[in-house]
Amino acid sequence: MDSDSGEIPTSFQFDREVNVTGSPLRDDDRGNISALREAYMKEISEKQYPSAVVEAMSTDESLHRYLKARNGNLQKALKMVTRTTEWRSEQRPDLYRAADYETEALTGKVRHGGIDRHGRPILVLDNTVENTKSVTKQLQHLWWNMDRLVPKMTGDVQKHCVLIHLEAFSLWNSPPMSSTKQTMETMSVFYAERLGNCILWQPPAYFHVFLALVKPFIDKKTMSKVVMIRGDASPGTKNDATMNDLIGPNWREQTGATMNRVEPKSSPGFDIKTYWPTVLAEECAANKGTQDSTKKFTML
Repeated sequence: MDSDSGEIPTSFQFDREVNVTGSPLRDDDRGNISALREAYMKEISEKQYPSAVVEAMSTDESLHRYLKARNGNLQKALKMVTRTTEWRSEQRPDLYRAADYETEALTGKVRHGGIDRHGRPILVLDNTVENTKSVTKQLQHLWWNMDRLVPKMTGDVQKHCVLIHLEAFSLWNSPPMSSTKQTMETMSVFYAERLGNCILWQPPAYFHVFLALVKPFIDKKTMSKVVMIRGDASPGTKNDATMNDLIGPNWREQTGATMNRVEPKSSPGFDIKTYWPTVLAEECAANKGTQDSTKKFTML
């Protein structure tokens, strides 16, 4: 598919560097990284940002990803790093705790789905089972989940895989545009170069109306990583093969796609009774592992 066409592909070309590891940091990248760091420190010199945030944002790995996200353009990368620093300093998602988001988590509208066949952590989104009113709290719940994906990236893995449930999507239950814009900023700026693939699961035909509204907020690089799955996905079908290639043989259990609803108002395949104890156990293990909150996002 020609990524400039703006169309969503139903097939994909998988490149491990693009979709899993990101480009390695090479010696000839270090000059640009140093230049970006110098510009960044000058830009924020009069701000009172937390030192932990600044240290994490100014690592070689972090600055390299922002440069990559803006094709080496220093000024555009600087704008992204500065904006992310401002956001992290205000929100401190690295300090969020599970107890604050149990209500948000009840329906499985934002959840982790384990690790895919490529070693990428999976993020499952389902806005059709929204259960709260506060957009701020909903975004914080998303940020908390996004932050928790990073420590699950092991070895050379630097990206995650997202699946968005759209079978029950309608223009009536679609998120407000303000929330959509902030979600797009989260994915493309706050977690730059972290998206490996985004799977749009079974969108209805009129989803293209919504897509046309949000497309101006999605950069071409992100669009090139989006795959649409529509139609029969039973074992042996083309869609089944695509999902197996993207996620692995347990894609149904990991994402809830094609699964029944445990509760009428929960996302397919999601059971809070089994999911939440796992979340609490992960948080407990992380708290025992380190008391240094900066370690949680030094690679962001």
